[in-house]
Amino acid sequence: MVPTSIDEYLAEHQPGDVVSGRIVEVVGDSALTELGEGILATCRMAEHAGQEPSGTKQPDRATVDIKSLSSMLAARWKAGAVAESSKPQEVRAGQVRSFRITKLNSVAKKIEVELS
Repeated sequence: MVPTSIDEYLAEHQPGDVVSGRIVEVVGDSALTELGEGILATCRMAEHAGQEPSGTKQPDRATVDIKSLSSMLAARWKAGAVAESSKPQEVRAGQVRSFRITKLNSVAKKIEVELS
């Protein structure tokens, strides 16, 4: 038997790999993502909504260091407005995004990814 494109993709990638893909359809808390021609993956997005990135904690307002705050504001003032690409974007069909592979199932030929 000749391996299909999904078989080759599963053989070449590992969980944890960062890949790019196009969002085909958004349904509820998941999205159907095309990682290559005929290679579809499921992206779960509910766990990302409203979470802080791991390792970051918002400082308590009473413990904010004024020197670090003023130097941060001065740096931002010199750099100008925050770039549009640094702001989180709403997930929409047609977008090309980066994803991290979370699960590969070669038997069921299924791929699960998360936004990276």
